[in-house]
Amino acid sequence: MRVRRIPLSAAVVLLLLSCAGPPALIPPPLTPPARDTAAPDTAIPPLEQTPQEPPAASPPGDSAGPPGPDPAAEAAALRLPGFPAPGGTLAFAVPRPRLWWSGRLDSGARIQLASRKDFAEGSILFDRESPEGSLVLEEGLEEKSIRYLRYRSAPPDGRGGNWSDPVAVTFRPLELPMKTVLAPGKTASFSMGNRNGPDRERPEHPVTLTGPYEMGVGPLTNSQLAEIMNRMLDCGLAVFSRDRTLVGPGVVSDSPGVVSDSSGGAAYLGLKTLNYGFQFGLEERNGRLHPRKGRENHPAVGISRPGAEAVLNALSLFFGRRPVYPDPSSAAPPDREADGFRLPTEAEWEYAARGAGPGLFPWGGTSVDPRRANFLRSADPFETTQPDPTTRGGPTTPVGFYDGKKKGAFSTLPGASPAGLLDMLGNVWEWCEDHFDPGYYAASPDRDPPGPGSGDSRSVRGGAWNTPRAEVSPAARGWYKPEGFSYSIGLRPARSLAR
Repeated sequence: MRVRRIPLSAAVVLLLLSCAGPPALIPPPLTPPARDTAAPDTAIPPLEQTPQEPPAASPPGDSAGPPGPDPAAEAAALRLPGFPAPGGTLAFAVPRPRLWWSGRLDSGARIQLASRKDFAEGSILFDRESPEGSLVLEEGLEEKSIRYLRYRSAPPDGRGGNWSDPVAVTFRPLELPMKTVLAPGKTASFSMGNRNGPDRERPEHPVTLTGPYEMGVGPLTNSQLAEIMNRMLDCGLAVFSRDRTLVGPGVVSDSPGVVSDSSGGAAYLGLKTLNYGFQFGLEERNGRLHPRKGRENHPAVGISRPGAEAVLNALSLFFGRRPVYPDPSSAAPPDREADGFRLPTEAEWEYAARGAGPGLFPWGGTSVDPRRANFLRSADPFETTQPDPTTRGGPTTPVGFYDGKKKGAFSTLPGASPAGLLDMLGNVWEWCEDHFDPGYYAASPDRDPPGPGSGDSRSVRGGAWNTPRAEVSPAARGWYKPEGFSYSIGLRPARSLAR
């Protein structure tokens, strides 16, 4: 398997029971009924305001010809999916990102990049037009340098539309290790499910995957999620919300502090009290997200399903890839042809966890070894017998902790999956693409199963720090309400590769 590593500049920003017996508080395993939470909604001011400059003016020779359409009509004609409104700064993770747009089939786009917000003569660094639906910012961006980007439609008749308002952009590398699970031109066949498991894991059935894909080497850590969401906050793709206020259907937070979309319509990340448990890895300080000390490399939790999609779309934007998920207000399905970041299907997740071998566990045996994964009473060094385990050192272990090395008095065994992915079992559950249906396997197709078309809950995979040993396996299926915040659910990116 090949590893793809995208370089990093900023390091910051994107445990429980022992063999001595149960503590006073034993967290319940996942798949409790999702309880409605309340999430706040008063937005704080933008984190960074771009210095004011003279109003944008058209460069010389740019105003000839008939006037363009009115702004409302132009907005309907051309749209850059996921692109933020003006205000703050958009930090791309690559110096030459590809920009994507959608709109009329007969409309291309023209993109300009300038050193000045007013696009004055001599300040324009890049000026290109393309009818292809995307365009690479070939001029390139530089670290610590702010540039300004604007765009407009470019139909074949030459009638250019109105320019968008300028957006401040820069380049700041971001580390996101990914690994190929199924290479282009290959197929993979394996047994999905568990004949000895509960009904929702049966029948065990053959599945063949034909679409090449890659997945994150580990679930997103507190440092990674803080960095990603701070970039979203910086450019207006997310806001902090406060107070006990409704921010989405059925989403209510017990205490102040969530990150939500900029319109307040969906809650992305719960802070402090969650629907289920407490946020123990991330906190807000001075309008920024920070990992708590000592938990920088632990997997992030408290992210909702809309939050997972928003983060993955933001990553697609930052890396210049075509976004997979539509605007939350749209009824459109995910774009399965896009090369942007997404969630894995249950079938993709299970193959990445167990491989094509005959056994349920890639290391052999009939249950998970406590030296390979973090689960309930696995006796790892991060467990605590004191209540509340989420505030007393536990309950997660750092990503990649189980590497075959001795950690003090605790000896680990290699816990990587056959695909080379870390923490696929235990530690935190991970959101998957599928709606959850306990009876889906009886009717599931045997090639590239997409999951049910609808459902009230979404699938999660892998088990967590509070899952009993007997319930942790590559075939274990969990579920949770998409709007919920749980202290045992995390996020691992996936991405389709060109065939």
